[in-house]
Amino acid sequence: MTRSFSLFLLVLSLALVGGAYASAFLPDGWPAWAPWALLVGTVTSLLAISLVGTTPPGGQAPRRLLVALGGVFLLLVGGVGAGLLLPAPGADSPLVGGLPPGAAFLVYGAGLLPLLVVPLTYAWVFPRVGFGEGEVEALTRRAREAAASRPGETGRGDGAGRRSGADR
Repeated sequence: MTRSFSLFLLVLSLALVGGAYASAFLPDGWPAWAPWALLVGTVTSLLAISLVGTTPPGGQAPRRLLVALGGVFLLLVGGVGAGLLLPAPGADSPLVGGLPPGAAFLVYGAGLLPLLVVPLTYAWVFPRVGFGEGEVEALTRRAREAAASRPGETGRGDGAGRRSGADR
């Protein structure tokens, strides 16, 4: 997936969110598709922003990242969508983990489960997406060289060599 397609996906998802909000002003109330458009548009926009930020210009998003973000999409849409599909609870409704079933899907499926899955997914994807050890060292060396070449700085990177406005 390219960066331009990620931007297209972002615009499309924001159009879904805008359409869902605009449907609230219809004379007969919001249509049945509006909550789903809001859900899918919101989740897709968050993931599209992640893709835009991690895809190099002119490059492709790593396959592992696409698999991971697809899993997060299914997890979030499934957790919130299950809550949307369930009927409104009554006084005699069973509780799931101390909550009505719809709220349980929201809290556990879209709230707590991603707290476990997303960091593990990040750990699985990051070695292929992030900087390698040699790249970090080269970046650190270049930053020190750039800081040392500025007048009035020591190049230590801690700001100790900066001159105040009164010293200039």
